[in-house]
Amino acid sequence: MFGQSWPQEILKAEEGNYFIIPDAWVEDTDFEFYFDGETLTWNSTSTGLTDDAFEGELVFEINSWEILSTAPLTLELSVTYHDDKWAYSTPTNNEIIQFPEGFTF
Repeated sequence: MFGQSWPQEILKAEEGNYFIIPDAWVEDTDFEFYFDGETLTWNSTSTGLTDDAFEGELVFEINSWEILSTAPLTLELSVTYHDDKWAYSTPTNNEIIQFPEGFTF
C-alpha cells in the first residue's frame, strides 16, 4: 500500500499448503493463507495497522490474484484496503508475495 518492500519470512506447514507470513506489516499480526498453485484462500484480513489517518484498524480484502512468475514463485494480490469508515482502492493497490528461490509444493 505504501510502496515499500522488505524481506519477509514465509513459513509453510508440514501438513499441507498452509502458509504464515509472521509479523507481516506490524509485530504480532500474521498473514495466513492456503495456496496450492491453483487455489488461494486468504485467511487474514487484519494488517494490525492503526494510524491517526484511519478510522480504526486498516484491513484488506483480496479482489483477485495472479501468478506473476514461477521462478521464483511470485503472487500479485489485488486488494481493497478499508477502515471502519472508508475504502481505499486504486489499480495500484496490490501486495506482492515472492516465495524463496527454489520453492516447490
